[in-house]
Amino acid sequence: MSKNNILLKTLIDPTLPPSVDFYPETVGWKLVLVIVFIASASVMVRFLRRYRSNRYRRTALKAIRRLSKADAKTYLMTINSILKQVACYRYPHTSVASLYDEQWLMFLTSQTKDCDFTTPIARLWQRRLYTPQPNNEWTSSDLMQLESMACDWIKYHR
Repeated sequence: MSKNNILLKTLIDPTLPPSVDFYPETVGWKLVLVIVFIASASVMVRFLRRYRSNRYRRTALKAIRRLSKADAKTYLMTINSILKQVACYRYPHTSVASLYDEQWLMFLTSQTKDCDFTTPIARLWQRRLYTPQPNNEWTSSDLMQLESMACDWIKYHR
């Protein structure tokens, strides 16, 4: 054996300090833990309720995004139909379903502060829905503006 082993014979194994328990020992920390758990659970429940209650908005926005702008008349009618369905779902059916033209535009404008349906393009949109005139005067930018107005209304109505 080497001479270095003699020095190691007198060494004693170090004692480990007692482990720190992660479970709180005082009532105050338990109370804080319960309050944090209840608060996070209530926030999660509120988030889930809001997410579920806005499902109709997500569905309507997806339907608008899938629309083809090839036929302007069909596009205009479908936008109107989607807005009517959203409004009938959100508001009392008897008061919304019978609205059309200027009354319909005023209703849409009154239900949000972020979207104005009293613009000339919105009025032209409603006139063209109920008249048998050709819709070849609609440009793609007009259709995009109308789509933007409809999407904004769906997102931000009360």
